[in-house]
Amino acid sequence: MTLPKVKVIIFAFLMFLITVFLWWQLSLFLTKGFADLSHLTYIGIGWLLFLAFSLAFLFLVEQRNIVFVTFIFGIESFFLFFVGVEKLTLGMYGIATLVFLLLVIIAYERMLVEKQERVTMVLRKIWKRGLPFLVLGLSLMIAVTYYFNPLLKIGQQEIEIPSEVFRILLKPASGLISGILPFYDENMTIDEILTTGSMLEGGGTSSLSLDQISPELLQSIDIGNLEGLDINELLNNPEIGTLVREQLSQQTQKMPSSVLNQQRKALEQSLGITIKGNETFDILIARVVNDKLKDFVGPRAKELSIGIAVALFFVLRLLGKIFSFLIIIFARMILSFLLLLNIAEKKEVTKQGETIIM
Repeated sequence: MTLPKVKVIIFAFLMFLITVFLWWQLSLFLTKGFADLSHLTYIGIGWLLFLAFSLAFLFLVEQRNIVFVTFIFGIESFFLFFVGVEKLTLGMYGIATLVFLLLVIIAYERMLVEKQERVTMVLRKIWKRGLPFLVLGLSLMIAVTYYFNPLLKIGQQEIEIPSEVFRILLKPASGLISGILPFYDENMTIDEILTTGSMLEGGGTSSLSLDQISPELLQSIDIGNLEGLDINELLNNPEIGTLVREQLSQQTQKMPSSVLNQQRKALEQSLGITIKGNETFDILIARVVNDKLKDFVGPRAKELSIGIAVALFFVLRLLGKIFSFLIIIFARMILSFLLLLNIAEKKEVTKQGETIIM
């Protein structure tokens, strides 16, 4: 399978753009940390595209000069997004890019040897010769970039886990929380949660009495059988859930500010954070956890950075092995797509005693 010269240049330019996309998303993620998880998804997409396109590119392009120039420009485009760093960091980035480039060259040469010397060859065997070196180089590059990146939040002795993560984690526990707070909803504010607690305790003006519940809600509840009432099942009804939320909001507004302030202060002393009252439960949990993480990470930032960088390197290598079949499938799809569009052409190669399977 071959590519005409003009189409080789176009394919090389596409390979370059994919590499630039990967560095771009990596820089965005390392700058913003976990504040925007979408960049982590884009890094995964870029990682997969880079490896799959690299396999197809190294297989199709037989001109060494085009291969080497493409990857030199692509890998070194890394410095377009990581600028203004210290000399030491710049030097480490330079070494990492050179090692990455060397590993790409090794991958290419091993694939060439496989193509030329095997009696019976298949694409999977050819690509498996080069893929481990591509994964190794990319894993090393990302781990080094992580550790030396001056904009990474851990470098500022801070790790921040977004509240969205806790919202997802709290969903399976909503039933357990509802057992403690029957009218619990993930959109409830802390003030509403405190109000609910006061109503259930039956404390004076904050107690929950029948005259405080709307007639519409009363019609939906069997008042004579409150003990057998399943609150969770009841709240699954959108209409009833809306009515309950309205009642809680009204009760929160009626709650004396002095009572809410006192309850907030008690909760602040217990958790060690400042509470405004309009936070949702997941935001409150995120602030507590992030505050504890900050105290833990501060004195150990350097050691944690090294440990995370090393772990990241080995995790990425493991992912490369686990998803090697998927990477090869994508590379095959790229070749099939090129054939379908007549961008690539099949070329018969006859060698004595050899069978080549494209």
